[in-house]
Amino acid sequence: MTALDASVTAKIEKLLAQANHPNTGAAEAAVFAAAAERLMLKHSIDESMLAAAGGHASDIVDRVFTITGQYASTRITLLVALATANRCKIINVQGTYHLVGVTSTLDTVATMFASLQTQMGNHLRKATPSNNVRGAALVSWRKQYLFGWVAQVNQRLIEQRKLAEQDATAEHGPGVGLVLVDEAKRVQAKTVELYPRLGKGRKRTSRGSFGGRAEGQRDGARADIGNKRIGGGPLALGGGR
Repeated sequence: MTALDASVTAKIEKLLAQANHPNTGAAEAAVFAAAAERLMLKHSIDESMLAAAGGHASDIVDRVFTITGQYASTRITLLVALATANRCKIINVQGTYHLVGVTSTLDTVATMFASLQTQMGNHLRKATPSNNVRGAALVSWRKQYLFGWVAQVNQRLIEQRKLAEQDATAEHGPGVGLVLVDEAKRVQAKTVELYPRLGKGRKRTSRGSFGGRAEGQRDGARADIGNKRIGGGPLALGGGR
């Protein structure tokens, strides 16, 4: 672990501890969570730039995520969004999900995934349908709520990725784009090497009532992953299985 790794990891752990503490207010927790996410996204780019500056490419590896239990389909959708935002490839291999990417980036995905699942569960426990549905209708409402929540988080991830790349370019110069393009090519090549028979899977579709999706999108917007400020100034940017 480099000094940069240790410094940024300590900041992230502190921010997440504050965000997840039961006595932290909802708005304050969102700010702490936003800061942690911003640090991780920026740090993964910093790691790639450091590797390139040292004359060696970042290692591309394959990591397995197993998702089972309640609301698994929604959590899979969340993992896909995180993989895409973090420049990884994701492959479904008989019910296990393999992410191919740079080691430090996969660490970022794992940490984000754990954090956002916690936030998702917290929001769902507090959410109530406006029409007081029960039974199977309530189950459907909750599923649609979560899909709406994840859809909003996905949009924020797309926006945040652009901001992180802009911040990295401002710090490291225009070479950031070239490094990320090269990294994307190597991730693609590694994916083809590992999964030569990879074909296009079916697009995931959701069924049932769409009640709850709007509420989920609204609450997903509160899981801010990068646009907040701390102390009135810009976030200081920097990056487990």
